[in-house]
Amino acid sequence: MAPDAHKRSDSPGDSRRFARAANHSARVRTLRWLVPAIAIAAFVGVAGVMAVSRLVLPGIDVDLASSAIVDGKLVIADPRLDGFTPDERAYRVSARSATQEIGADPLTLQELRADVEMEDGSTAFLSAETGVFNPVENRLVLGERAVLETTNGLRATFSDAEVDLATGNLVVHDTVQINQTGTQIIADRLTVEDNGKRLVFENNVNVVIEPTAITARAQTETQQ
Repeated sequence: MAPDAHKRSDSPGDSRRFARAANHSARVRTLRWLVPAIAIAAFVGVAGVMAVSRLVLPGIDVDLASSAIVDGKLVIADPRLDGFTPDERAYRVSARSATQEIGADPLTLQELRADVEMEDGSTAFLSAETGVFNPVENRLVLGERAVLETTNGLRATFSDAEVDLATGNLVVHDTVQINQTGTQIIADRLTVEDNGKRLVFENNVNVVIEPTAITARAQTETQQ
């Protein structure tokens, strides 16, 4: 074997491949930093939204501005619910109206709003034009123009999201855009599995990472 067989080639082709590999590694490190924040915020927000389903159940002390039976449907105007999660984090959920067919299970919510305190002390805010919860299937569907924001700088916009509350899985069937300081992810579909531990972005995935975000993250990891 020639003495120089194991030396790294300095050819232009090798340099380009090395640069691509370095860039890919940087993207992966940044995504590993961003994705857990997305998962935590999303699932905390959904947990708050789920509390709205209790508004039509008996034995729950909630604030109901008004309710009526209209065309065979129970209609609750301005339902609101405040409380604490089992680990003592405050949440607040409201909607312009909640509607349920008499004798049926699905609950339809209009102009849904929720805010939930997160484990790190920040707050997640979730809003959606519509939401439908089916307690039998243990499934929640969020409609158009859903927005998730946190006080630590994360913002996600999406439509047509389906949550399987039995498994903790979430699927966003329409375009999702997620922004955090220095980073943006856009995709046509997002799947969240294993209670937020596994996220899959699919179809027309576009990732934009500012160099300052990578530098800031590297400095944070060095200090830890």
